[in-house]
Amino acid sequence: MRGSDSKRLRPQKGSVAIYHFSVQVLKRSKGHSAVAAAAYRSGSLLRDERAGKSHDYRNRRGVVWSGILLPDGAPEGLKDRQRLWSTVEGMERREDAQLAREINLALPRELDAVRRKELLLNFVQEAFVDRGMAADVAIHEPVEGKNASPDNHHAHIMLALRRVSQAGLHPVKTREWNARALLEEWRALWSVHQNRALERAGRTERVDHRTLVAQRDEALGRGDRALAMVLDREPQLHVGPKARRVAMRDIFMSCKRPVGRVRKVPGRKETLRRVVDYPRIDRGSREAWRRLMVQQVRAEQVRRKQRLQVKAVRLRARKMALARESEVLRVNLRKIIHTRQDYRWLERKDAAWSLEESVKDALGRLSRNEARSDLLDRMIAAVDRMLARLELLQLRRTPVRGLGRVRARPHPSAFASGGPGSGGPSTPG
Repeated sequence: MRGSDSKRLRPQKGSVAIYHFSVQVLKRSKGHSAVAAAAYRSGSLLRDERAGKSHDYRNRRGVVWSGILLPDGAPEGLKDRQRLWSTVEGMERREDAQLAREINLALPRELDAVRRKELLLNFVQEAFVDRGMAADVAIHEPVEGKNASPDNHHAHIMLALRRVSQAGLHPVKTREWNARALLEEWRALWSVHQNRALERAGRTERVDHRTLVAQRDEALGRGDRALAMVLDREPQLHVGPKARRVAMRDIFMSCKRPVGRVRKVPGRKETLRRVVDYPRIDRGSREAWRRLMVQQVRAEQVRRKQRLQVKAVRLRARKMALARESEVLRVNLRKIIHTRQDYRWLERKDAAWSLEESVKDALGRLSRNEARSDLLDRMIAAVDRMLARLELLQLRRTPVRGLGRVRARPHPSAFASGGPGSGGPSTPG
């Protein structure tokens, strides 16, 4: 179960805040370990008794803060990370057991470290702990030298799937926490907490957890066509570290690697995984295919830039015509006031109006023209921002956004050979 997106709001409210909220369930069938995941995210040393392995990530950089939040009345011993996740692993007997729920969310770059932590803990307490969950929280910051964005402040929240009581973890999992309606509630609550924190900090940026389509429909419903045009775009794709490294090298190569689940062989201690020799299957066709896709993405960007340039010229022409019409209206209004003569005969209208009606009509038309001029200014500004973004994308060797779309497309050889294709973009780190 996954839900993540990046949302942009009104352009006149300053710089843009980013919304990201993704959820995944750690499963033993995929080789996951709750103890290993907790050690990695918190940057600590934990021992997985079930697997007989120690996971030492004490030298990991970027972990700002980590801690465990428990409901009122919970045993104090569960605040020990080793005991909590060892208990979780010990209660799961099945080979395909679900171990924990992990939430990855972006923290507002507009806030300082203290306010980011306060925001996160308030949200975790209201959304999860007050429902009876045990939450293991870790705050990460960008690390220099790892090719990460300097604004990539984020947090990992690991949640136990069993309710916590005075006796400890409940023997039965709480299934109602798997409801999709509850996920939507968490997403909406996170946007509310972020907007409150931004407002308290005196910031004008805001986030929205809804899809761009829903935001655009709402803007059209209230007649805000400028905002609707800004929201008429494709959502941003999350690009993980692997895809980012490929984008920097501009190389698309198949490799020989293990795929599928880990299998145990009777009578042998080691485990096996099926290995697929992709270079032998692809024979260079996948590299050529992806390069063709990149070329098509770049050509589409050029066409889109040309369409936006034409739209910008037309909008500016409409604004100039509207300015000329407004100037004519002002001249005629002065004639009405000074000469008390109705100007409507210039428009070939025979019915004579009184002075009051003529002034009211001229002022109303001027007001409507000013509103239209303001709308055109906002639309022109939105088009200019889109053109600027396209210019930045074209300056790069490989557009990361285009690369994300290319990696999501299947290759025809995947259907012909029956072998699995390459993996999609990485999950958030």
